[in-house]
Amino acid sequence: MKVIFSFEQRFLLLLALISLTSVFPLDVFLGAVPEIANHFAVPIESISADLAAFPMVVAVGQLFAGKAADKWGVRPVILAYGVITLLATVGLLFADSVFQYHVLRAFQAFGCAGYGLSNALVQIHMPEASRLRARVIMTTASGVFISIAPLLGSILQLIWGWRGSFMVYGSLVFVLILALHYCLARPARPETQEGSALNAAGNEHFWLNSVISAFAFGVHFTFIIASPVVLLERLSMSAWEYAGLLLFYGVFYVVGGWVAAKVSAHLTFERQVFLGSTLMIAGAAGMVLLQRWGPAHAFSIAFPAMINVLGVCIVRPAAVCLAMNARPHQPNTASTSLSVVTFLIGGSLSLVAAKSLEIHDAWLGYCLLMQSLGCMSLAILGAVRHRRETPGREGELTTHPPSHHP
Repeated sequence: MKVIFSFEQRFLLLLALISLTSVFPLDVFLGAVPEIANHFAVPIESISADLAAFPMVVAVGQLFAGKAADKWGVRPVILAYGVITLLATVGLLFADSVFQYHVLRAFQAFGCAGYGLSNALVQIHMPEASRLRARVIMTTASGVFISIAPLLGSILQLIWGWRGSFMVYGSLVFVLILALHYCLARPARPETQEGSALNAAGNEHFWLNSVISAFAFGVHFTFIIASPVVLLERLSMSAWEYAGLLLFYGVFYVVGGWVAAKVSAHLTFERQVFLGSTLMIAGAAGMVLLQRWGPAHAFSIAFPAMINVLGVCIVRPAAVCLAMNARPHQPNTASTSLSVVTFLIGGSLSLVAAKSLEIHDAWLGYCLLMQSLGCMSLAILGAVRHRRETPGREGELTTHPPSHHP
C-alpha cells in the first residue's frame, strides 16, 4: 500500500492535533461558565474558581508525568493521561451536582498534564534539524486555536449548550489517543536517564531559556486574558466584532510562524530570541504610545498586539530548543519542567496584567513592555554567560547551528 504521508508529516499533524485539543478545557469552555452556574444553581464564582485551580492541577500532574515517563517511556504515559482526561470528560457530561463537577474537572486537569510531554516527543522522534520547525508549528497552531477559541465556544454553546465544548473535547481526545497509539513507534534507544523534575532542570541554561519562553508566552496570554475587558467592556465592541478581531489575530500567528521558519534558516537560536524580543518590545512600546497619546480605539490595542505575535512566534520555538538541548538525555522531565515554568510564570504575569487594568487601561501596554524587556534582558544574560564559558569562540553566540529547511 502506498504511503500517503511520511512519518514526519504524520508527526507534525499529531502535534497540531495536540495543540487543538489542549485549548478546549479552558479557552473554549470560558463562555459556558454562566450557563453551568445556572445549571447547578450555584453562584458564578463557584464555577469560575476552578479556572484558577485548573492550571495548578495541570502543573502538579506534569511533575508526575515527567517522572513516570522516565520510568515507562513517553508513549504509554501520555496515552494513560489521555485516558484519564477522556474518562473525566465523559463523567462531566453526566455530573448532577457541583461537587461531582469540581472533582471531575480536577481529574480532567490532571489528565491534561500529558500534553506537557509534547516537547519530549519532539526531542525523541524528530531529527535535530527538524525540531525547530516542529516547535514553530506547535507555537503557531496553539496561538491560532487559542485565538479562535471564543468564537468556537460560542458556536458550540449555541448548538449543544454548556456540554458542547466537553462533547467535542472528548471526541478530540479519543481521536488523539488513537493517533498516539498508531502513529508513534516505540524508540529503539533508551529515552532518558532517570531523574526528578528538579535535577532534570538543574542546568542554568535550561532555566534561563525556559523563563524566556515563559515570558514570551506571557506576552501572548496577557493579551488574550486582558482583551475582553479592554475591547468588549471599555471600548464596547460587539461579541462578533471581538471574535473577528481574534480571528485576525490568529492570522498573524500564521504569518509569525512563516516568518519564524524563514529566519531559522539564517540565524542561530540565540539571535532568533534577540530578533523576536526586539519585535515584542517594539509592539509593546507602540501600544504604550498609542494608548497614551492616540484615540481610544481598538486599533491602539490590536495593531501593536499583532507585532507582539510576530516576536512571540520567533522567540518561543528558539528558546524551547535551547532549553531542551541543555538536557538532551532527559527530555521527559525537561519537557514537563518547561511546561510547569510556562504555566506558573506566564500565568502569573497574565494575572498581574489583568489586575492592573483595574487601575487604568494603559497598564496593559506597560505590562507587555516589561515582559518583553524581561525577554531581552535574559537573552543578553544568556549571551554573556555563554561567551564566558566559551572564550575561544568570541564571534559565536551558540554551539547549536540553525536549522536549514528547503
